Amino acid sequence: MRPPKRKFIINWLKAFAVSPGVLFPAAYLLLYLGTVIYLNTDYKKELIRSLNLAAGPSSRIELGQLHTCYRLDNISVDRIDIIDPVTTPESVNRHETLISINSVSLPVRNVEKLMFSTSDRKSSLDAICRLILSEKHHVQ
Repeated sequence: MRPPKRKFIINWLKAFAVSPGVLFPAAYLLLYLGTVIYLNTDYKKELIRSLNLAAGPSSRIELGQLHTCYRLDNISVDRIDIIDPVTTPESVNRHETLISINSVSLPVRNVEKLMFSTSDRKSSLDAICRLILSEKHHVQ
C-alpha cells in the first residue's frame, strides 16, 4: 500500500481547519478569552474607580480576579477587600477592613457585549457596586 501524498494531507488539514466543527468552537474560545482579558484589565479598573467613588476616597480597594462562566451570563470576583486607614494617634499605620468578601457572583446578561456597550457596562458596574457595598457583606 502506498503512503498518502503530502499534498493530500495538507489539503485534508486545511479542510479540517475551516470546518464548522473547528471554526465555531475556536471563535467561541477566542470570544471567551477576550472577554476574560477585558474583565481583568479595563473592566477591573472601572470597577475599582466606581467602588472608590462609592466607598470614599480614603479607602483602599483590593480585588482578586474577575471571570465569567462559559455561558457568559455572570461576572464573578474572587476576593474583595475594602480597607480604610485608621487615623488615630496611637496607631498611624493600622488599617481597618470595612468589607471583606471571598467571592461574589452577579448574573449579567450578555457579558461579551460589555466591551462594546457603555450603558450595559455602566449598569453592571452599578449593580456590582451595590452588591459589594450592601450591608450583609460588612465585616463585624
